[in-house]
Amino acid sequence: MSSWCRVRKSQGHDHLEVQKYDRALIKWAVENAVMVIANKLGRGEKVVLQKLGTFTVERSKPRKRHDVRTGLTVERPGRRRIKFKPAALVAAFITAEKPQDAQERRPAGS
Repeated sequence: MSSWCRVRKSQGHDHLEVQKYDRALIKWAVENAVMVIANKLGRGEKVVLQKLGTFTVERSKPRKRHDVRTGLTVERPGRRRIKFKPAALVAAFITAEKPQDAQERRPAGS
């Protein structure tokens, strides 16, 4: 058994609640969540994970590339790619100089 922390909201404050979860159970849950997200993205659906961000599928335009072996310009077809837009809290942590800066810049209502 390994320790796992869970944040619980009560009376407007965040409390860290430590619980015991089996590592295999955590791995199973994460793998299944990733499979659900991948399946939805494969169907072209938007996936929103609150407080983490949004995954979307976009189609890129065809581009012209230079083939080094032949010296010719070839067109690479467009393809589908995954775009991720982080939620405000995640973006604050990413752009923070130090982790403490992100805690101070928490968005209102978090």
